[in-house]
Amino acid sequence: MKRIVLIVALMALQCAGLFAQESIAVFPFEDLDKVFTRNESIMFYRNFSNEFTNKNAGKFKIVPRQEVEKLINTEAAFQLSDFSARAKTAEMERVLNGTQILSGVIGKVGNSISISVSLYTYPQLEQLPGGATLRVNSVIDLFDKIPELVQSMQEAIAGGSSRSQSGSSNKVYKVGDFGPAGGIVFYDKGVFSNGWRYLEAAPVETEFRAQWGADVDVPSTGTVIGSGKRNTELIRKSVRIAQLCTDINFDGFTDWFLPSKDELELMYKNLKQRGLGNFSDGWYWSSSQMDNWLSWSIRFSDGFTFSGGTYPDGRKNQRHSVRAIRSF
Repeated sequence: MKRIVLIVALMALQCAGLFAQESIAVFPFEDLDKVFTRNESIMFYRNFSNEFTNKNAGKFKIVPRQEVEKLINTEAAFQLSDFSARAKTAEMERVLNGTQILSGVIGKVGNSISISVSLYTYPQLEQLPGGATLRVNSVIDLFDKIPELVQSMQEAIAGGSSRSQSGSSNKVYKVGDFGPAGGIVFYDKGVFSNGWRYLEAAPVETEFRAQWGADVDVPSTGTVIGSGKRNTELIRKSVRIAQLCTDINFDGFTDWFLPSKDELELMYKNLKQRGLGNFSDGWYWSSSQMDNWLSWSIRFSDGFTFSGGTYPDGRKNQRHSVRAIRSF
């Protein structure tokens, strides 16, 4: 069974009148590499659900599993993007009164297994603070680590909920400042919304060169500011540079992603042109696809943006530099 079904729904508490109540539903995790058999996926879901309920300790209100399973056919193929469709919106709001959803991926990393949990707004599906990542050596280890995963996830959601109401911190950053993860802030949208206000470019130590992915077609990627994170989730399964971005762990921060075209342009304008970030003069990849042959890239010597035609540097088989970013 390709999708691992983890269907749990929960309600965030209203704390001292400061935080608005948010309904959060946990949906199927995508099994990228068929880590589980069908029976294992069912058992993992039930064990996870029991552990989540037992460790709840009044932090969240658990919606009965049966109610959520009426919303999603657990035997059907499921993609997170399905629930951004207008036809699904009213049904989810009716059953769960849901405004946020929790989902993620499970896959193989070398000889180990990695599970990554993320929190999204609904129905926009923009990633929020809060989530957990766990890496183990085997399926048995993954089952044994369910208590740890649940605890990390609940703590991260609680922390992310606080940040989403009050901002990532009380500190105000300016473009060019060092960010919390050791990179450089290159964008401030002015207000904290949808889980973030600032964009931070990763330190130069994390930069690498690679192909985007020859003969890979991943439609529905966006180009606008704020779409890089979602793009990375969409293309991660088949685009190696996206996988490498999400695997970065710098100073304990693991929420990196491949910037969209417009985010990459901001990195050039606000950092490279000001002599910040130690960027090269070569081409840099974005997470925004043009078609099955081409993706958007920018030459950092002059800011030239590839826009098609016969120019070769947008072809996905080209080796360009990659600089990950994160939002906070």
